[in-house]
Amino acid sequence: MFGYGPGEMVGLPVESLVPAGLQEGHRRHRAAWARSLSARPMGAGAQLAGLRKDGTTFPIRVSLIPVTSASGQLTLAVIRDVTGSGRLGDLAVLPWDAAAAQREHLRLLDAVVAGLYHAGLGLQAAEGLPAHDARQRTEAVLDELDDLIRQIRAAAFADRGQSGPPPPGAPGDAW
Repeated sequence: MFGYGPGEMVGLPVESLVPAGLQEGHRRHRAAWARSLSARPMGAGAQLAGLRKDGTTFPIRVSLIPVTSASGQLTLAVIRDVTGSGRLGDLAVLPWDAAAAQREHLRLLDAVVAGLYHAGLGLQAAEGLPAHDARQRTEAVLDELDDLIRQIRAAAFADRGQSGPPPPGAPGDAW
């Protein structure tokens, strides 16, 4: 894939496979990954490039996997040439994208639950207040609920790649 014959890369740094302008950044990322040692795709969402022996570059996808062997901690890199693969090349990162989306949904769910709990406490606190103070407290709770609704709508429509609700009767209109 990179144009090197058997044994030609022995002793060369992995940055020999990275375009010149990206080598220093790659060294920093590699050092950071060595501290975390978790399997992951490199540069999820980014356009990665490999450098062939002849100096040409090509688009790649890379997955890193820590491996413990008798000689110590190693890194297995699975590299795929995605030249001309279009959207098919993006399939490699789908599991990690799904995990990130799930974490974001859980964060939003936590914010909703906390917001509703806080609103409930605010309404309970307004119960014994004089009418004017209770009205102010209730208005403050309604403002908090409006903010929470905006958060939910922003997250829901960001997932759909839209800036607002679909028009009535549009495909996928669940509102």
